[in-house]
Amino acid sequence: MKSSRIFIAVVVAAMLAVGASASELTVFAAASLSDALKEIAPAYTRATGNTVRFNFGASGTLARQIKDGAPADVFVSADELRVDQLEKAGLLLPGTRKTILAN
Repeated sequence: MKSSRIFIAVVVAAMLAVGASASELTVFAAASLSDALKEIAPAYTRATGNTVRFNFGASGTLARQIKDGAPADVFVSADELRVDQLEKAGLLLPGTRKTILAN
């Protein structure tokens, strides 16, 4: 349970930092994280007054969508390689990449 609370805190903090000026935050995330992210979305909305729009799917599919121009404010991937590819393509804001969990 402690690790899930840490995950929730880290993701909410990331969402707050990235979405500070947006009225809607678009989060692309691995499908395996859908329950946890849907659980924390109300906390983000309460803290900011802004809404969260999710796009859940396979990390590879989501990375491909981002490469093709889909707008994503936050990308929570279950596959570090996909984030590496986006970073090499210059599609991440410098200094924003964070590893929040590993197994």
